Amino acid sequence: HDTWELMLAGTGWTLGISFPLALLCGAVMSAMVLRRIETINATTTRIRDGGLNERAPLRGTNDEFDRLTANINAMLDSIEALTRNIYEVSSGIAHDLRTPLTRVSNRLQALQGRQLSRESLDDEVEAILAELGGVLATFEALLRIGEIEAGTRRAGFRMLDLSALAGELAETYEVMAAENDKTLTCSVEPGIRVQGDRALLVQMIANVLENAIVHTPAGTVISLS
Repeated sequence: HDTWELMLAGTGWTLGISFPLALLCGAVMSAMVLRRIETINATTTRIRDGGLNERAPLRGTNDEFDRLTANINAMLDSIEALTRNIYEVSSGIAHDLRTPLTRVSNRLQALQGRQLSRESLDDEVEAILAELGGVLATFEALLRIGEIEAGTRRAGFRMLDLSALAGELAETYEVMAAENDKTLTCSVEPGIRVQGDRALLVQMIANVLENAIVHTPAGTVISLS
């Protein structure tokens, strides 16, 4: 009988101590979990409000929350890089389109109120159409780039002689360079072959050459190599 009473008393004390202790541990663990969730939630709120450079802090414990936080931060890195790339592409598009559209606008303004012969008018219209053709070519290039990045155009890639392509473009732009009192030379090792889109490669090299010719002082020697 005494042993039974001792067992009951011991069990009562054990339950009396362990139950509040379990509640206390549960409350502490719950508070820790909620605090970490709230930290992540606060970070995502700041990101939603425009702070793409914000990142959720890591505690270095390598537990499930740390791994989740690391994955969220990696996703944010990718989103920030994509956003930056979109901004750079948009700036590039604006740069490529501003010059020809400005020339078209200037030519049209110059035509206002002028009495031109049929031949002169035809020349002006032809020049304007050429400028607009360049604008359309830029849009077509952007569409091709989008198709390539989406994977729908890579099947059309071909092996190309990049050396010959560069030589042809250099020969074409030698005249433009000379007209701007500059010298264009070409020194490209023969036999360089790449797999790609010929039209986009032509536009890429042409853009580089045009920028070099337009944005350098007279007397500059430009080398394509």
